[in-house]
Amino acid sequence: MKRGSIGLSVNILVVVIISLVILGLGVNLLYQFIGGATEIQGHLDQRTEEELEHLLTDQGKRVALPLHTANVLPGESHTFGIGILNIGEEKQDYFIAIDEVNYIDDDGIVKKFPQGVLDEWILYNDQKLNVEPADNRKEPILVSVPENAPRGQYIFKAKVCTLQPVRQDCTDDNQYGNTQQFTVVIQ
Repeated sequence: MKRGSIGLSVNILVVVIISLVILGLGVNLLYQFIGGATEIQGHLDQRTEEELEHLLTDQGKRVALPLHTANVLPGESHTFGIGILNIGEEKQDYFIAIDEVNYIDDDGIVKKFPQGVLDEWILYNDQKLNVEPADNRKEPILVSVPENAPRGQYIFKAKVCTLQPVRQDCTDDNQYGNTQQFTVVIQ
């Protein structure tokens, strides 16, 4: 009787220890995923930063998107950078909207991509961006290409709005600067 109860106690203790180890590993993995997503979202490379600074500060462009073409393999991602320069005399709120995707297949046929694809592929800050007068703000746009994406060119259009866009689209009345275009070529 004593031998069985001691064996049961040891087994319960082993199960509890193994459960705690698995829980700890799970929490660690969760923090790695969250930390990795934040790092990916907030990172622009040095070349993009310099080019944005040149276009916004030196040339005075209100909206700039340099280095707008990238060759990407299926399953990989690329980060573009968009910059906004407030040329007004007051603090202004801006919103980034990516509202259109055209796809050119290997045969040269242009197709319009559905909105759901845009939401799956693109990660960017669609919240209010507050920019001080005569100051600029740079924001990353992450494009993650799925493994099963067809080869071809994907042309995205990005706009900056002064009001919250409806269904990711700026109207002519609230668009700030020119529409910017960036292209992802899947090889």
